[in-house]
Order: sequence, then C-alpha cells, then structure tokens
Amino acid sequence: MKTFFLFLLVLSSLIKGYSQSGQAYSIYRLPLNLPAELSSMYGEIRLNHFHYGIDYRTGSREGLPVTAIADGYVSRIKIDEMGYGRVIYVDHPATGHTSVYAHLSAFPPVLSRYVLNKQYEKQSFVIDLFLEPGMFPVRKGDTIGFSGNSGGSTGPHLHFEIRDRKTQDSYNILPSPLLPEDTRQPVFTSLYLYPCEGGKINGNTTPVAYRVIARDSLYVLDKKDTIKVCGKTGIGISAFDYLNNSTRHFSSLYRVKLWADNKLVYHHQLDRLAFNEVRYINSIIDYDAYLNRGLKIYRLYRLPGNHISSFYRVLENDGYLTIADEKVHKIECEVEDIAGNRSKLIFYLSGSPCQQVIPENQAGIPVAWNEDNVITLPGIKINIPKNALYENLSLLIDTFPRTEGLYSKIFSVHTPAVPIHTSIILSIAAPFLPDSLQSKACVIEIGKKGEMISWNGKWEAGMVQARIRNFGKFAVTADTTPPSIVPVNISPKAVMSHQHFILFRIKDTLSGIQSYNGYIDGKWALFEYDPKKNALTHY
Repeated sequence: MKTFFLFLLVLSSLIKGYSQSGQAYSIYRLPLNLPAELSSMYGEIRLNHFHYGIDYRTGSREGLPVTAIADGYVSRIKIDEMGYGRVIYVDHPATGHTSVYAHLSAFPPVLSRYVLNKQYEKQSFVIDLFLEPGMFPVRKGDTIGFSGNSGGSTGPHLHFEIRDRKTQDSYNILPSPLLPEDTRQPVFTSLYLYPCEGGKINGNTTPVAYRVIARDSLYVLDKKDTIKVCGKTGIGISAFDYLNNSTRHFSSLYRVKLWADNKLVYHHQLDRLAFNEVRYINSIIDYDAYLNRGLKIYRLYRLPGNHISSFYRVLENDGYLTIADEKVHKIECEVEDIAGNRSKLIFYLSGSPCQQVIPENQAGIPVAWNEDNVITLPGIKINIPKNALYENLSLLIDTFPRTEGLYSKIFSVHTPAVPIHTSIILSIAAPFLPDSLQSKACVIEIGKKGEMISWNGKWEAGMVQARIRNFGKFAVTADTTPPSIVPVNISPKAVMSHQHFILFRIKDTLSGIQSYNGYIDGKWALFEYDPKKNALTHY
C-alpha cells in the first residue's frame, strides 16, 4: 500500500512537471491543416480581460476541419449563444493538459448526434456537457469539429487554448509546432511616468508621455534630457510584439523587467491565467487611456486592490520608484516575448527638490478599496463591497432632472474611466413609477450618445436595485415593449417541403432576449439563437 501511494505521488509530480515543460508541447500538432498564422496572441489586452488563448486565422473561411492536437478524450462540449459559441474540450492525460477549440460551426456526426439528443432531452439550445473518460476517445489528427464564427466571435477563426487539466487555468503556449516561427524583437513605442501621492514629473502633477526611438540595438528617449521627478513615481510602457512574416502587432508582453541602478525592482511573467482573475487586466493597464484613447499601456507597478496570482515575480515597493536625491539614476526596462526575443529601453531620472502636492478636502465621498462602503444620498444608494475597486477614490455623484420615458432622476456616478473589479449594487428611487410597472422596472445606463443600456433590476422598497460593473450615468425606466418576432421564410399555409430551415428574426430593444422556445405541431423543436444576426433558426 505504501509503495502504491508513493508511485502515485511520483506519477503526479511527473505529470505536473511535464505539463509545464516544452517537452509536452513538442508532441502536439497544429489543430488546423494550415500553416500556423495568428490573429491574436495569448494575454493580449482586451477591455475587462486578458485574451485567454491564441487565435488561428482560417482565411475568413468556415467549415475547415479542426483536429485533435494529441491523443486523448472529449471531456466537455458546450454550446452558448455568445462567449465561445460551439466549443469542445479534449483532455490529454499523458501531458496533464486540456486543449480547447472554440467558435466552431459544427461537430463531427457522432458528437452532433449525442449533443442533439441532449438538447432535446433538456429542451435547450444552450448546453454544457461534462463527459466521462472513454465515451469519446480521440487520436492525434482526428477531426473533432469544424471552424466557424459562433458565439461572440467577430469573424471566422479558431480560438485555441492549452489548460491545466486539473485547475483549468490557461497556459501561455510555449514555442512548439503550435506557434509560428518568431525571431523578431518586441518594439517599444512610448514611456509614461505617473506622479503618485502628490508627486511631480518635470513639475507636472499629471502623467507625462515620452516618445522613444531605437538606437544602437537599444531604445532611448527621443530627447536625451534627464527626467526630474519628485516623490513617488510609477513607470508605464507601451510596447508590442511581432511575428515573422506578419505586419500585425500584438499587445501581449510575456516578460517585463525593470531595474533602477542595476537593482531589479519589477518583474512580471505571463505563464498562466486563472479564469476568475482575467479582469485584473484593468488594474495592470492604464484603464482610462485604453478606454478613452485606445492606448495600451502596462503599469510597471501594482495598485493596492490588484490581487492577481502567478503574475508578479519581483515587486520592490510594489514597483514604485522614490528618488530622494538629485543624482542621476539609470533606469532600464526589458521586454521579452514567449520565444525569448528581447528589447531594452534605457532612460535616466533624477530627484528634484519640490514641495509635494498633497490633495486636501477633495470633492467627493471617500471610498476605501479594502472596506465595505455604503453611500446613501437622496434618491440613490450605492453598495461598494470590499475589493470591488483597485484603489481608494473620492466618489463623485451628480444629479440631473429626469427626461421623457424615465421614472427617476438621472444620477451620474463617478466616471467610466475608473474600473470596477466586482459588481456593485446601485439602488435608485423611482417616485414616478406607476404600481402597474413595478415588475417591468429596470436600471438603465445612459451612454455617450444617449443610448440606453439595461442592467435589469428589481423593485424593492420604493427603489429599483441592480448590479452594475462600471460607473456612468444611470436612471430608472420600464421595459414595456415585448420582443419582436418576424418570420423570414415562413408564412400561414406556406408549403415548407422545399425549405431546409425555418428562420425568424427576433429582437428586443432594451432588456434583451432572456429565453426562447419553438414548437412545431405542438412539440418542442430545437431553434438556434444567434444574437449577432438576431436570428432564430430551426434546421
């Protein structure tokens, strides 16, 4: 018994080590019968999340065979209206990995029949099936699906991932047959300095951008001046990676290091991501710059509410620099891609005597990121739980008169440029809401162009309560308009024998389509819903 237990421990350790080594990746083949050409890399910057895998180009085509990268078995099949759409998961016990193939257009016949039976059994197009080992074994190179554009995809491609089989954390794919050749160095484009806690950058109390240029295999500032800083300073960089034979640039930075006078003060490395941590991207980048100007800037310092795991390797003083003397200090930043190509930026800072600007009596309501906060004002209540924010803020709330179609005043809650990590609860009084509409009341966000975005909500004690994930302008309205259903190729008494499908266009102008069911001759029939096309189709 002891010998058997020891064997299991050794085997477990071997698989764990194997799954994180290049040796595991070397046995894999490409999931498409095409040369590897990528449209997105692992860990790229997206709004509210890292890109969780890599995207293979399919030449704008759908229906290409998608093949298993190695021996294993189908462990999960999921179909969703958005997200990954049609997706298949294959477990590979030999390497400890799960491979994921998303946005498929279809499954092979044996899997399609199984899924179809389950959809009718559950009377649902959306389905999530976890399968026992051995039900659907696959060999390396077997066709397990066909490429497509399903779910939240914006164009035909194959989204692909390698995950830890036990935790389902995703891995950054190591150089292997799965990736195209890459011998190109990353490219720096800009340096950003952030004055923190009343500090200054060359006398400025707001962030300052500096253009960088390549010179003698290094990157330097286009102006050679030493930058004078006062107080606590955060460093930000904009840099991109390139692949051979590709003009596209990628915002994924695998490894970044920062030295101050030859001492390593910051080091991040993107080896893996937990699915429930991808939203921390909003604290790792300059969220305001990305949201409002499309700039992709990595902060080389950590905000206090950023609790991402397996990312930071070195964080001296959370990455902040504090230069107290007037000497010149050499700062070096190195960026490395997953293939080991490196680029380095060198610049110089010196301290300057200055009186730090410590804000006093800031407008707004103090909100702590590490405490539960409840703000109650006339007509509005906001619950901001602990860890919903990345740093303390002075919450700004303004009120505007209600307009036609609204049953409350309009409340401006801070600014969308400040990210929220977890949901906060917003309650708005609706004194003008008739009793007959209480069940249809919802909190809406008013966009930049006046468009209404529903956060749904429920009526409770004279207020409409909803969970929101960003700041902005909010009010209460009632959704009294039912969804529209327009037949496209069917009409009363029409002969349908020559039709291969039945198509409806369905649409809702505010709250969205919550559920749908189709019946033929009184029996439930499977209809597929594609929100991108407002299409409800029976095949």
